[in-house]
Amino acid sequence: EIQAETYYSFMSSVKEDCEKFAKAIAAFNENGPSNKEVEECIAFVAQTGCNCFEWDHLKKALAFRTKEVLSGEDDNADYVAEREAVISSLAKFTAAPFTLQRMCELLSQPSLHHKTKPKLCFALAKVTTVTTTLDKEPIPTELPKAPEPTSSGPSGGPETSTTTATISAETTPAEEHTSDDMEVST
Repeated sequence: EIQAETYYSFMSSVKEDCEKFAKAIAAFNENGPSNKEVEECIAFVAQTGCNCFEWDHLKKALAFRTKEVLSGEDDNADYVAEREAVISSLAKFTAAPFTLQRMCELLSQPSLHHKTKPKLCFALAKVTTVTTTLDKEPIPTELPKAPEPTSSGPSGGPETSTTTATISAETTPAEEHTSDDMEVST
């Protein structure tokens, strides 16, 4: 029951955050200073992977944040060209790229994994060279109903089942796994 309360609290928070950030993204003006709510929205997408915002609005905010994060006083011509190529690649998407969450991670905490701007620029270039896009998810309008126990288990409580999967240790990560490589038990 505590898990259910935590889940519903989390889902309620996600719904409120989505609504708040959707308004901030829609009102974002790329000519003005970076908006704190827009930065929080990018961090929210980085944390949750939630793709519930209008892509055209979010794309403008991501392009602005990219310029903000990658700009500096000592930028050489090659670096400026690379930065503009990243922004241009981002502008070509008609829907959010499937790498949206990683892109937001890089933009919300730019110096966490990449200590120099050229390395960060390369990482952003890498996540904008994909072609696969995501479908927009709706903002949650209501919380899902709590699951009800269907039968009693041996201890009188709800029946539970455990599923485990074992992958053969003889394969390497580069090899494809077939159904023969996995053992599933319930």
